[in-house]
Amino acid sequence: MRIQRIHVKPGDMMEEKKRILLIEDDPEDIELIHEMLEEFKGQRYLVSNCGSIAECSRYLDDDRVDIIALDLGLPKSNGLDTFDAVNRLFPNIPIVVLTGLTDDEVGHEAVRRGAQDYLIKGEVNANLLERVFSYSIQRKRASLRMIGLNSLKEDLLSPGRIQEKLVQITEWTVQTLSADFARIWITQDGDRCGSGCIHASATEGPHFCRYRDRCLRLMASSGRYTHLDGEVHTRVPFGCYKIGKIASGETPTFVTNDLLHDARVHNPEWVRDLGLVSFAGYQLRSPTGDPIGVMALFSKHEISPEEDNILRSVANTTAQVIMTMSFHEQLLYHADLLRNVLDAIISTDMEFNVRTWNRGAELMYGWTPEEAIGLNFSKLVSPEYPFDDRDDVLRTIMKSGSYHGMFIHHRKNGEPFSINGHMTLLRDENGTPTGAVAINRDITEQLASRTKLDRLNRKLEEKNRELGEIIYITSHDLRSPMVNIDGFSREIGDQMGIISGIIEGSNLDGEEKERINTILKEEVEDGLSFIGSSIRKIDSLIEGLLRISRLGTTEFEMENLDMNEMVKEVVPVFEFQVQECGGEITVGELPPCVGDSTRINQVLSNIIDNAIKYRDPDRALRIDISGGTEDEYSFYDITDTGIGIPERHLARVFSIFHRIDPRATPGEGLGLTAVRRILDKHDGSIAVTSRVGEGSTFRVCLPNTPLPNGGSGAIDESFPKQGQGMAVVGGEVR
Repeated sequence: MRIQRIHVKPGDMMEEKKRILLIEDDPEDIELIHEMLEEFKGQRYLVSNCGSIAECSRYLDDDRVDIIALDLGLPKSNGLDTFDAVNRLFPNIPIVVLTGLTDDEVGHEAVRRGAQDYLIKGEVNANLLERVFSYSIQRKRASLRMIGLNSLKEDLLSPGRIQEKLVQITEWTVQTLSADFARIWITQDGDRCGSGCIHASATEGPHFCRYRDRCLRLMASSGRYTHLDGEVHTRVPFGCYKIGKIASGETPTFVTNDLLHDARVHNPEWVRDLGLVSFAGYQLRSPTGDPIGVMALFSKHEISPEEDNILRSVANTTAQVIMTMSFHEQLLYHADLLRNVLDAIISTDMEFNVRTWNRGAELMYGWTPEEAIGLNFSKLVSPEYPFDDRDDVLRTIMKSGSYHGMFIHHRKNGEPFSINGHMTLLRDENGTPTGAVAINRDITEQLASRTKLDRLNRKLEEKNRELGEIIYITSHDLRSPMVNIDGFSREIGDQMGIISGIIEGSNLDGEEKERINTILKEEVEDGLSFIGSSIRKIDSLIEGLLRISRLGTTEFEMENLDMNEMVKEVVPVFEFQVQECGGEITVGELPPCVGDSTRINQVLSNIIDNAIKYRDPDRALRIDISGGTEDEYSFYDITDTGIGIPERHLARVFSIFHRIDPRATPGEGLGLTAVRRILDKHDGSIAVTSRVGEGSTFRVCLPNTPLPNGGSGAIDESFPKQGQGMAVVGGEVR
């Protein structure tokens, strides 16, 4: 073996050296080749020399050989047999044949058998030798790459998941093109906009997300980086960084061989640290031209025009894979869904013979697909038609194309059960009926539950009616003796005046008169006063109970409410009280809702009234009213700076008759109970958060789906909905 000694000039150290395996046994020819390569200064080579085929076998596992220069006249081997033997040993390395023969036919035949070129020794010079070697390496590399690319495309046609296919593409790109790393992103919905994505939280700079309806999701990464969960690049917004600009179409193809100095690269320090030279990025498009992703790579060597063409072909293939595999995965998903959905999905021909029978049908009816397919559906399930005649059902299907109704079917064991069925007529491209598909749901338990619920509702209606009657009768019966007690109390008071006059005119001494008058005025008179106040209290409680009771039987007139206008009506009612205590009420923009105007006015009034009652005497009262929306509900927050509600009271704050300090504030403890009852019947809710010494916030939630055409409708409140009032302490619902 002979190694070429090359004199390297300063500045040439970084040039890539091509490694030549020279298979030649003539010392003069070997020296001539070396001299020619030394003479050519534009490229540097390292040469290893073998004198026979047997000797060169030691390089079989050496992947550093770039090209073989082969003399066809070797010991124990001669002519084209020599080429065939070497080509079998090194099928992936370009071979240039060296021949002393002047017959071009030998050279042409060698090329036909796979040689990249041939040279006649007596006609070779340095420039020709270097040019043939260089072109041969390029042609062989291009040929192997095309073979690899075609093989890759064939592999991508095999079954598999889309992510596995994309990783296969990035792995091939890194290995075949010696890239530092390669990545593929695909376009999907923005799935992390509300869960910590740095792009969604940024308001400016290279991280700023400009499109919230779509996002580039990293699906494959090979080479230096293989992870998919990096903070910055796991999701890339359209228009952001090189990748986002490629996806958005601002720069649909981005290729640079001067990565360090390219003004479009935002992080040159990172490029310098990794020693990166080039970048290539390609927009992936659907057949209609819509962006569906980006393929990109970084490399430590320049990207040649040939490599750019290969990458464009790989990008087109990647786009096809994404479209095909996405469609395929959707088909598999829907097929799996149809197989495993609990509803029975059955298709038939026009004679109602079963064509398909999913897993749901098997579980529902007890027949396996093998047993059911081919049999007549009616014979399988023995249908009964409790509401429509069978012929009417068939006529409806043929006329309108579908039918939806309730049937009674039978399982394999003969057990009857109720189903909710939807049948649709199937037609071919000419509109001719070809069969039908039925989607059936077992509603046996649902009907049983509905029957039970109806029975419970009737009992509840009866109990509510009985409760209302009890409250009415009780209040009536209580008021009769109360009227008597009040009347006799007044009569006793009147008689006390007469008694006082008699005592004054009597012969009792002064001390006795004073003692009797003291008893009459201080004890009897105070007792009568207590009886009077108790009677008024009982009367107030009875009136409150009657109001609560009447809420259960009152029809609410539902309408679209402009809450801004309603608050304008409510707030002035409390103007005097607020001014008297030096407070203020502020109101923000409020969303609309649906409700009974009178009752919602009452809700707001009760809450504001409570805020005034329970104000903190040590600081000015402030009541803030604000609002917003959450899905199909509008919410309204009434926040005050009052004394706050102790935690032990929060769980009972909406209970009937409950008051925080009955002696300190007037009332019966019915206001918030009525508020909750009203909101329950609106399918709404109320919650409170509170801290002692800071104040409270009551949140009222009401439906906001507008009534059609701005109309109104009545709600029969004989069957009240079971809503709830909530108390929240430090963010915890109690």
